[in-house]
Amino acid sequence: PRTDKTAPAVSAGLSTVAVRMPDHKAALDIIKKSGLPLAAPSANTSGKPSPTTAYHVENDLDGKIDAIVFGDECDVGVESTVVSFCCNPPRVLRPGAVTVEDLKEIIRSVIARHAKFVCLDPYANAFNAVPNSKSHKDETDFQHELIWERKYEVDSLCASLYLAHQYYNETLDNSIFTEEFHQMMWKIVDVFKKEQNHFQNSTYYFNRTNCPTIDTLPNEGKGNDVLYTGMTWSGFRPSDDRCLYGYLVPSNMMAVCALKKAAQMANEGYEDTKLESECRSLAFDIDEGIKTHGIYEHHKFGRMYAYEVDGNGNALVQFQCEIRVREVADRGQARQAETLVLVLFCY
Repeated sequence: PRTDKTAPAVSAGLSTVAVRMPDHKAALDIIKKSGLPLAAPSANTSGKPSPTTAYHVENDLDGKIDAIVFGDECDVGVESTVVSFCCNPPRVLRPGAVTVEDLKEIIRSVIARHAKFVCLDPYANAFNAVPNSKSHKDETDFQHELIWERKYEVDSLCASLYLAHQYYNETLDNSIFTEEFHQMMWKIVDVFKKEQNHFQNSTYYFNRTNCPTIDTLPNEGKGNDVLYTGMTWSGFRPSDDRCLYGYLVPSNMMAVCALKKAAQMANEGYEDTKLESECRSLAFDIDEGIKTHGIYEHHKFGRMYAYEVDGNGNALVQFQCEIRVREVADRGQARQAETLVLVLFCY
């Protein structure tokens, strides 16, 4: 969608704007030397065929433009593919050189990469493209040259399931259901179950030295003490800073939804009734944990979802909208801003 930062002329007065990046050296040099994004229409009169040579442009636009940069013939000779990200799922508005099958292959490759990395280490939150020694030098229970960082975050595992589920539901392309993807789903279930009893069952720990306290876990890398709640423990938040209390409620909500999606894929992709049952049972346990331990009685607003809890009576009610609160408060409307917290954690 076009924002107020984009001049209306750039989008011909429409509410959306298209962004693309050429790969021709001449065009890239022009962009680089300008130092700014360039707004430009296609090099043809509306309704006429797209040009593939400078001569086509001259024949169509002679006298209407100041100059033509000659860069040899186009490699492809058809229009660019235009994809809209203003809807969910994204939609191809104009087929072009990059086909729908090409786009599907890109997404399939990302899903396969997720499966590979999660099977390698479900506790890592970032990986290297190729094995190297440039990773963080943290103290933890597993090392590999493909791992960049091992800040364990529940939402990272959920994202792999969300992506695959949405792709499958939109395309019914069951080629994503490889043996490695199957192993990934089992691995996620295993980790979520293990981290329901973090201190009893998990070997994961994370120590980083010479850093802010939010970048490492206390208690010899195991995090602050927690009791069993049914929820699954997370060392870090999506923002990469550590959890104060180990049960991050929004991420557990995400886990409930992700496990239900995994159950569907286990059934339709593999006819694995055992995995399907494990996913649904685990989703139920986590959901019950949220309902039992993840709700906080606020002195002003009443019952609301906490941000983090530890199962021992401690809770963090964190205003994730704190930046927005400050902005609104500056305009003398702090009272309205306080109510924003009530709609943050819905699932």
